[in-house]
Amino acid sequence: MKTVELQILGQKLKISSDNGEEHARKLGDFVNAKLEELRERSKNVPIQNLLMLGMLNLAEDNFRIREEWSAKSAETAGRLKRMIDMIDESA
Repeated sequence: MKTVELQILGQKLKISSDNGEEHARKLGDFVNAKLEELRERSKNVPIQNLLMLGMLNLAEDNFRIREEWSAKSAETAGRLKRMIDMIDESA
């Protein structure tokens, strides 16, 4: 496990990562960019509130992506079943 130092909203943060330094830095840069964007839109919001808003925004993105993936997965499963049925009927 490697220790990586990130910078989030100007604060240094040391984390341990099993996924490698580059991956940890990409995640840190992504989170920092999202929080900086939020800070620009939400001036004078205390840092704790900004962090909670950031977490809620990321959670919302995560839920939306999971729902989209689930819908696409169900759609793909339906198509596969229809294709298998067509093959079975023609055999």
